[in-house]
Amino acid sequence: MATNRKVNVDVESFVRAHDVFSLGEATAALAHPSGKDGVRNSLRYYLRLGRLKSVARGVDASIPPTAESATFQPDRYLVAAKARADAVFSYHAAFELLGAAHSDWNVNRGRASPTAMIARTWSRPETGCDSPARNPVTSPPRG
Repeated sequence: MATNRKVNVDVESFVRAHDVFSLGEATAALAHPSGKDGVRNSLRYYLRLGRLKSVARGVDASIPPTAESATFQPDRYLVAAKARADAVFSYHAAFELLGAAHSDWNVNRGRASPTAMIARTWSRPETGCDSPARNPVTSPPRG
């Protein structure tokens, strides 16, 4: 005969096991005798210790022991998934989650960087203007 007893999980082990979690998930897993208020008080204690970071209303992120609590940034997709149960990832976010996103605005593959392209100048034969101070060009000359 199976019983539907909730297992009282240690708060510390719950925080370590979950990178990002909602208050509802913590309440269901911890089964505090005082209910949701008791779980909220336990989580506030870990917030004061610097082991948790509140990222949205009712959503907390656990801070790894090697990270500083002031500069720690949790995974934005985990936070979004926990903040809204009906969240849908689309466009570039979906490609990032699938590992298929390609963004090369921060990648330099031997080509001139955007700042080098802005600084590049060329002369106009018809005007004889070859001074960079008088003739700034924001793109390379076309061949």
